[in-house]
Amino acid sequence: MSVENSTEADSEGADFESLLFSQATEITWKFIPPVIIVLGTFGNVMTIVMMRRMSEGQSSHTMSLYFTALAVSDLTILYVGLLHKWLLNGFDINVLLFHDALCKLQFFLINTFGTISAWLLVSMTTQRVFSVAWPYWKNVSCPVNRFVLNLIIIIIVPIGVNSYRLYAYSVLTRPNSLEIICGVMVNKALVYFDWYVYPYIDLTIASLLPFGILMIGNSVLVWKVIQSVHVARVMTAGGCDQVNSRQKKASSLTLTLITVSLAFLLLTAPVCVCIALNPFIETTGSQASPKTKFAWVVCDLSWYINSAINFYLYCLSGTKFKNELRRLVCTQCHLDKIMISHVVTHSMPPG
Repeated sequence: MSVENSTEADSEGADFESLLFSQATEITWKFIPPVIIVLGTFGNVMTIVMMRRMSEGQSSHTMSLYFTALAVSDLTILYVGLLHKWLLNGFDINVLLFHDALCKLQFFLINTFGTISAWLLVSMTTQRVFSVAWPYWKNVSCPVNRFVLNLIIIIIVPIGVNSYRLYAYSVLTRPNSLEIICGVMVNKALVYFDWYVYPYIDLTIASLLPFGILMIGNSVLVWKVIQSVHVARVMTAGGCDQVNSRQKKASSLTLTLITVSLAFLLLTAPVCVCIALNPFIETTGSQASPKTKFAWVVCDLSWYINSAINFYLYCLSGTKFKNELRRLVCTQCHLDKIMISHVVTHSMPPG
């Protein structure tokens, strides 16, 4: 084969690869986000309903409040962030250009609630660690008051970190172009901070630091559960139902902790790393290669999947949550049967 033919074949192969990744990116943006939104909406709404049922008459009321707050935060992320990106990348509809306020609020809210979700999970894990390692700690102060204080701090700090976006972002015309965009105003200090400083702040407070705390807290919880099972085995000579019950609880708790922690790391860290590298490796602009754009789509959607799957992780690994869901479904099925029986009985002709 001549050099010219070899070069032509390589060029055709590159063109085919570019076309393949471009189509994959387009298809992914059109069909995957609505699936995530539907599943996430159902899961987070169900979490709110389940937590309200489980908190009635129980001592774990504050933990139910945390789960509810996390579900609300995740719903906000899906509808403020993913819905906009679906319309933009799937149908070329940029709602941020409709009004200057939409441009400012979208970037502000998505990063604020992303950080809030991460630290709600950290706060929940920390509370479990204190409750398990130091059982009397929970009586030191009112749990509801602690929840309110923690929630205020968790909300105020991300708002402070992201507040610059309410000023910096605006609907404007790109320099040396007639293209209208939602971006940072022409200010060298703001542009530098937004591109080179903020991504590392976001990577630290929204992903790396929360995950580090989660790993430490979960390790303590797993160690305490294993220790509890060992003590129970020694006290009962290893042959009683109490041991089996404790082992099942330990396995369920261990699985829940590992699942939540790994899901958080695997699904949120990649997009934070991509954002940090974006100033050096363009991932979404016109200069980015089709392969790089597709990799960004996968990372970006993974971040949103983290806000849609918590309910399913609870059902998969949480025995208590699973049993409560089963009771809810069975109760609803029983009510439906009663309703159908009532309708059939009253619709039958007399005699």
